[in-house]
Amino acid sequence: MAQTISGHHTGLWGVYLAVAQLPNTSGATIQSNFLRKGHLGIVIVSGTPALYICTTSTAGAGVWAQLMHTGSSVTGGLTLSGTLSAEQVTSTDDATVTDDLAITGLLTVGETLGVTGASTLAAVACTTLDPSGLLAAAAAVTVGTTLGVTGVSTFTGGIAPVGGVQPVRQWNHAGEGVLTDRGTSATMTAGDINYCGWIPEYNMTVTNLNLLNGTTVGTHKLIYAIYNLDGTLARSTDLAGATSAGADVYQAIALTATLAVTAGTEYLIAVQAEGTTPQLQFTPANFRGGTGRTGTQGSGAFGTMATISSVATTFTADIGPLFFVD
Repeated sequence: MAQTISGHHTGLWGVYLAVAQLPNTSGATIQSNFLRKGHLGIVIVSGTPALYICTTSTAGAGVWAQLMHTGSSVTGGLTLSGTLSAEQVTSTDDATVTDDLAITGLLTVGETLGVTGASTLAAVACTTLDPSGLLAAAAAVTVGTTLGVTGVSTFTGGIAPVGGVQPVRQWNHAGEGVLTDRGTSATMTAGDINYCGWIPEYNMTVTNLNLLNGTTVGTHKLIYAIYNLDGTLARSTDLAGATSAGADVYQAIALTATLAVTAGTEYLIAVQAEGTTPQLQFTPANFRGGTGRTGTQGSGAFGTMATISSVATTFTADIGPLFFVD
């Protein structure tokens, strides 16, 4: 028998097998055409013999299949209609997967891993990560060693502190000195809102605002507030106000409810005075700290923390409050 297998230039030589019909129930053997035909063939490919098998019915030819064994290789396409289970798969050329690829063991990529669609990775261990485009991770990413970033990084979820959260303080004067040396003691216009920018260094929950009073206190009340950078009110102390108390010290007033702030996001720390009696310490010309953004929202009524219509973009001395939060 000699036949040719598609993809091979040489013929195949082997054994032709046939199975006759079995005897009927009476014991008589019925001679008839063969019901099944089988072929075992050997072909030489690049000096290496390969064994093929083919089974057919009497109606026509079947499909030749190569028998695989340890060290076998496929020079043409390999199509599987079922599951391929392997302890290790090595691809020396591009591998294309059009459907789900499930790997329970280690996947080692020696060159570029190109993914055109969405990929969900439960756990990825790598010694070198060098993405040229956007790297998006839906779950937590743990970096065991140094993370080197050459460009600007934006942390939309902020930065969580390691250990206990300490009050975020604004150090403002070129020399520590006493509290009265840190700012300019001045009165406010009743109803005006004075503010300065603040960027938290880490995610935290703010309970109290602490603003530095000036040398004269008492009689009139104060309202503290935290604004978003777009000028909308995020949280304030009681709108009834608290009487200023404690000359040249930080006065703590609690917010009506705690406020979670995100590291890297800029906020505005603001104060409104009921009258002109109490003084506050404001950011001096040699101010050092904060964001360098200070401003005022005028012509307001005490007890109404209005939206700041036009947030300042520059620093002006002696109008922004000195503060810390906790």
